Amino acid sequence: MRLFLDANVLFTAAHNPKGKAAHLFELAEKGHWEVATSTYAINETRRNLLLKHPSSVAQPVVHPTDNCVSASPEGGRGKPPCGVAALGKGEGPFPAGRALHEDFPRPLIHNYQLDAPLDSLLEQVHRAEHHPGLFCPTSLSAKDRPIFQAALACGATDLLTGDFKDFGEFMGNPDKTKGIRIMTVAVFLRSVRSQYDLGRGIRTSPH
Repeated sequence: MRLFLDANVLFTAAHNPKGKAAHLFELAEKGHWEVATSTYAINETRRNLLLKHPSSVAQPVVHPTDNCVSASPEGGRGKPPCGVAALGKGEGPFPAGRALHEDFPRPLIHNYQLDAPLDSLLEQVHRAEHHPGLFCPTSLSAKDRPIFQAALACGATDLLTGDFKDFGEFMGNPDKTKGIRIMTVAVFLRSVRSQYDLGRGIRTSPH
C-alpha cells in the first residue's frame, strides 16, 4: 500500500508530532505502508510552515559577513530551502521584497537546521513528480491537478488530504479517480485499524 500525502497532511505532521498525520509516518516506519509525496507538495508545505510554524522546517543560519556555504537540504550548494528565495514581500528571514541573491551578493549561508521536523519526516518519503499528460478529473482545480497526477504517477493506492473544498466530491468515489481512494487521514486510519490489526496503537481521536 502506498499513501500519497497532500501538502496539508505534511504540514500537520511536521508541526503536530502527536497527531494522526504524524502517526502515519510512525506506522510506515513499522512497515505497514509506504508514504509518498511530490516536490510540488513539499514546496507548498515549506512555504506554509515558514509563515506559520517556522521552527518545523529547515532554515538557513545566516552570517552576513561569512563566505562559508554548505549543502542545502535539497542537495545543492548555497541554495535556500525550497520556497525561501521565492517568498513574497515581508515574508521569511530575508529583507522584504528581495530574493536571496539580490540582497546578498556573496555566499552567506553557513548551515541548515537539518533536524527540523519536516526534513526528518521527508527522509521516509518516496518522492514522485506529476506528469501533466496523465489523467485528471476535469473538475479538479488547477492548483490540485499536480497533486492528483503525482499520486497517479507513483502508483498510490490512497491520496490523503484535508482539502474538502477541492477533493470532497472525489472522496469515496474511486471510480472517478482511476481507483485511487481519496480520503482524510482520520478516515483512512479508521478504515485500516482492523485490516492491519493495529488495535489500540492507532490514533483515531479528532486531534
